[in-house]
Amino acid sequence: MRSLSAPSRFALALTAGGALWLSLLSATGNAVAAALLPALRAELALLTPQYRLIDLRVAHRGEDVIEVDVATRRELLYPNGAVPSGTVMTASTLVGHLLQPVILLLSALTAPALLGRLRLSLALALTLLAAMLVIAADVPFVLAGALDDLTHAIGPAPAPSPLVAWMNFLNGGGRLALAAAAAVAVSAVSWKAAR
Repeated sequence: MRSLSAPSRFALALTAGGALWLSLLSATGNAVAAALLPALRAELALLTPQYRLIDLRVAHRGEDVIEVDVATRRELLYPNGAVPSGTVMTASTLVGHLLQPVILLLSALTAPALLGRLRLSLALALTLLAAMLVIAADVPFVLAGALDDLTHAIGPAPAPSPLVAWMNFLNGGGRLALAAAAAVAVSAVSWKAAR
């Protein structure tokens, strides 16, 4: 590998790390998602006080998903209609949405580690922190945005909520952009600390 240029070695190490983490997390993704459900439930409850959380689970609906069932706590009034109190709704997001940033972050961690230029313990701690922050900015917000979107379909609101806008941003590539930015930040701090 020494005969390759530095960018080529890094790209090869990044690809190898990506393949490793993709394989590992593809096999254990549901277990990882299930382990994070209590934290996701707590954040979702804070984001959506207008709903009573009935259930949050990992399910298989053709694909593996994180699915939430809620009921409206009170009647939700909009200029063009209302959603009655006790209306039950279900929203979901793919388990893969939770795993994408984790795979990208761990791949970015693995590449410099494979090249032997990284303090692994510091980088691992930073990577886990960054992954939790990206997941916290993603999955609960997507579920909350999906619930708002459903509510607007039942009783149209005058304008989309910020949660729906954030959900659309994440689903339109923002999820990977957040993960890439976090990976760059972790790599930069780790490389600086390794010098």
